[in-house]
Amino acid sequence: MDPFNMLPPEIQVQILIWLRFKRYILPLVQASPVMLEQYSISKAYITRVLLASDLDDDSLYFNADVYASDIGFKDDGALLRQL
Repeated sequence: MDPFNMLPPEIQVQILIWLRFKRYILPLVQASPVMLEQYSISKAYITRVLLASDLDDDSLYFNADVYASDIGFKDDGALLRQL
């Protein structure tokens, strides 16, 4: 019996978010069919939550500006702020 089966899906997703890295998630989803299914269903959501926690709006704009300058894109910043 899979003990994760007794947890509601919201808690299952939160556990996957807390594990954060694939090197920690992989053993769990290999051992638990329930968590594998939840990870498959929620992978996009988990990725968005983790990216949002790592990057705030300012760093997103900074990274876009750096990338644009790296590829030679010239802009006054207005276009990149719209992204």
